[in-house]
Amino acid sequence: MWQTADPDGVIRDPEDPEWLELFEAKTVDDIRSWESGIPDYYMDQCQWQMDTIGARRVHLAACGPFELFHRSPKVFVVDYDPEYV
Repeated sequence: MWQTADPDGVIRDPEDPEWLELFEAKTVDDIRSWESGIPDYYMDQCQWQMDTIGARRVHLAACGPFELFHRSPKVFVVDYDPEYV
């Protein structure tokens, strides 16, 4: 295998062994920089991980300093896009 990936978490359904999603958590200096969406370099990481592992979705949580205290991360769902990859 020439690709490797190390997601923060793997989500499985015990009822369906084929079902697989990933989890990523990011801490950022300024959460406002994510207002227009996921930065390209994190989108690349999500797509790479799905392509490598075979998952079809990543749940990504981004927290700035204040969101950690209030437990209110910005949550994104990224679906696999073969054209992007």
